[in-house]
Amino acid sequence: MLKDLTKECKKVHSENVACRYCGQIRMIEVPIDWSEEQIEELAVENCICPDAQTHNGLKHRKEKAHERIEMIFGEQSEVSIDENAEKLLHMAADAVVDMDIERVTVVIKDGTKASIRRTAKGSIKIERTESSKNAYEL
Repeated sequence: MLKDLTKECKKVHSENVACRYCGQIRMIEVPIDWSEEQIEELAVENCICPDAQTHNGLKHRKEKAHERIEMIFGEQSEVSIDENAEKLLHMAADAVVDMDIERVTVVIKDGTKASIRRTAKGSIKIERTESSKNAYEL
């Protein structure tokens, strides 16, 4: 999240910024080279209004989902998948977190299946299933 980035920056200045949801104005320290969009997002991250908290929760879930996809399917995994398939999984994770879709299952070459779904409790489950089958016909 942007809050974490501001702690690492040395060149900052204070600025009055309003939350886009409730309009509450806060004085926050922001890096000098940040865009207006980044500054507005930081204001939302620092606000405690219900809409900002909902926004922050969804943003946090998306970040975690993307980290898990990288861990399970990306270069960090034992066997990574094709770059285009990984991009598709990232887009699907966003749609599941945003509640646009309930579940996505993608069959990747060599029998690997990727599943991203919302559980009954509302959490996001990302799963990799690899199947191998040996069959002989005489």
